[in-house]
Amino acid sequence: MCIRDRMDTARFGETRIHSDLSEDLGTGSVRFTGVLEGLGGPVRELAVEITAHHPDGSTTEARQAIETIGPGDSAAIDLSLTITSPELWFPNGFGAQPLYRIEARLVSADGEVCDERMRRVGFRRVEFIPNTNDLEVQATSGQTNRLWSIVGKPYPWTMVVNGLRIFSKGTNWCPVDNLYRDRDAHVRRLLELARDAHYVFIRIWGGGLTESDFFFDCCDELGLLCLQEFWFACGSAPAMNYRIFLENAESELIRLRERTSIALWGGGNEFNPDNHENRPVIDLIDDLVARVDGTREFRRGSPYRGDRHGGLVSTPHYTTNKYRDLLPGNRRLVLLRSECAVGRSPTRPTNIRKFIPEESLWPIDWEVYQNHHAQRPEWEEVSRPFGEAANWEQALLHASVFHCIDSRLNMEYARASKYESSGCWTWQINASWPSFHREHIDWSVSYTH
Repeated sequence: MCIRDRMDTARFGETRIHSDLSEDLGTGSVRFTGVLEGLGGPVRELAVEITAHHPDGSTTEARQAIETIGPGDSAAIDLSLTITSPELWFPNGFGAQPLYRIEARLVSADGEVCDERMRRVGFRRVEFIPNTNDLEVQATSGQTNRLWSIVGKPYPWTMVVNGLRIFSKGTNWCPVDNLYRDRDAHVRRLLELARDAHYVFIRIWGGGLTESDFFFDCCDELGLLCLQEFWFACGSAPAMNYRIFLENAESELIRLRERTSIALWGGGNEFNPDNHENRPVIDLIDDLVARVDGTREFRRGSPYRGDRHGGLVSTPHYTTNKYRDLLPGNRRLVLLRSECAVGRSPTRPTNIRKFIPEESLWPIDWEVYQNHHAQRPEWEEVSRPFGEAANWEQALLHASVFHCIDSRLNMEYARASKYESSGCWTWQINASWPSFHREHIDWSVSYTH
């Protein structure tokens, strides 16, 4: 192989390995496109080869000859192959996740490999269709303190994968650790737990990161579809250099557009994408997604056009939403509850002792607890149906049981109403550090596993 010498010959520039599935699900295709760049060596005869390694061990191949290329020259690459009756990739719990390994090589006339690309792809067809009675549900519920989320015709929120309509049982994902320790092991453990909890969808929160290649390797393998948001959260964009922002966004789109597990792109979290400060840059991102990817929808923000943030808070005496509006009957419905946040989630007592001083544990020192996201009014309100706690362990148990019961209530209410409600995404599966926020998995779990 001459990869070590490729600076003397030619290399791949920007390329794309794009997989597609026909509408009848009977034919898969792989298209390798991009540019070939001649470098400082002599004029060479080259060829581009792609090979699809099937899950059953068989292969499919294609080849494109490049007559000659010299220093400073470039050539377009456009090479395709067809796979008949491909094994289909399904979300977690609805089928298998077979992945085809696609290898692209730049080969000289004497057989030396001068450059190469590799990607694992799954053949799946993901669509979103309108919810049943979408306009009526949106008009009836109206439960939001973010009015832009109920303006205009709702997005189609019901997910269809390979012709199968699927309730989007999902969760929200935050950066796994503020200090980036043992990140891959932490990511893998959390995603395996998401799979075991029968989630099919993960929203990668816009206040966090564009996730790593390893993260999406795991999602591709585990059958977890994703909404990857860009970097807006909880406010309006100040005056900034759009060029730098868009260059970063384009780089991430190119890095991730080949991923089987990405179903949607999103603008960000809890901001109005249509006000005078945000519309210009969100419009530019919309155009960028269409140009650089062109295969997935771009959702301008969350919540926006039908999805809602907040969960039902249910006690023996009443049901409200997160914002304490009383919700009789079908006013509880939303098209998609994209952040379902209820109660606070105390972690394991042995782990709490690692970050709360012993003298602050009980009686609860709320100033200390609030440094780790505890909220006294909310904690006391949701615990009230169980009676006053007699000790520290009981106080933790009250809050934990409520968090569990109400999380289940929200998911089951949404599922019982499918497909007027097309999904429920818990807030959140993980936290970035030890806390009493709303995470469903103790921050310490993946480090102690």
